[in-house]
Order: sequence, then C-alpha cells, then structure tokens
Amino acid sequence: MSSLAQRHAGTERRKVLHRFDSGALVAAALVFAIRPTAVLAIASQDQVLKSINEQVGEGVNGGTLLAVFLFVVVAVVGIAFLSYARKRQVQPKTLNHPGKLMKEVAREINLRPAEIKQLRAIADEQGLESPIVLLLCPSVLAKATKALGERVDRNIVAGVARKLIGKP
Repeated sequence: MSSLAQRHAGTERRKVLHRFDSGALVAAALVFAIRPTAVLAIASQDQVLKSINEQVGEGVNGGTLLAVFLFVVVAVVGIAFLSYARKRQVQPKTLNHPGKLMKEVAREINLRPAEIKQLRAIADEQGLESPIVLLLCPSVLAKATKALGERVDRNIVAGVARKLIGKP
C-alpha cells in the first residue's frame, strides 16, 4: 500500500472516531441534562433494599384498584359493542301494514287526498284488495275506469294516470 493510501485510510479512521466521540459526548450531555441526580447518585445496597421494601410494603389503594377495574370493564364493553356494530347489517324497515304502504306510495307520487279516495272507491267497486293494485298496474286502472263509466270522476283518474307516467 502506498503512503498516500495509508494516510488517506488513517484520516478516514480519525474522522469516524471523531464523529463517534462527538456523538458519545452529546449523548452523555443529554443524559446529564435530563437526569443530573441519576448520573451522579450512586446508591448503596442498603438504600436500594430500603426503597424496594417501601414500595412493596405500601398497601393497595382501593380507589386506584376500582379505577383500573372500571377501565377494564369499559374497554371490554366497548370492544363488544364495536364488534356487534360491525357485524350488524342495516336493513330497511319493512312496511307490513297496507295503509302505511299506501301512504308511502301516495307520498312518493304526490297524490292528493281526493285522488286517494277515488282510487279506494274504484278498488272497492272492482273487488280489489288494495288501491295499490291500480297504481302498480295502470291497465287495471284503465279497465276499471271504463267498466264503472259515470261513477268515476274521469278528471281525477286522468290526473293520477298522468302522475304515474310522469307527465305533469
């Protein structure tokens, strides 16, 4: 190895050692700044044993024990609730009552009370179970209107038919 290479290797080694010494010095300064008494205090064996005996000999604080117990209970209940909420699937509410269903459908297609009464009268005359049949099947509505003739208010039925097909 040439003398130039040896000098270069020696210089690199010194730079690494200098960085290491600087890092160690900074770390020691931080430890001393944070806990100066911990760095300088050298405890004897008697002091260590006395400190351990004091900490072990203290009684259990009931308030702390109760707080820890309540925290564990709340955590378990919270985890159980989150698990239940994650598993639960949201389903739409079913309408099992024909009157409620009729109100919902009437609200969606903006039927007036007079139109609903006319549909109920037509359904009763035709022997249909519900006026919803007339709304779901416009051909049944047309046949019922023709069959009943003058007993049906044609203007109201025409308005319902226009609402069903979407024309104002």
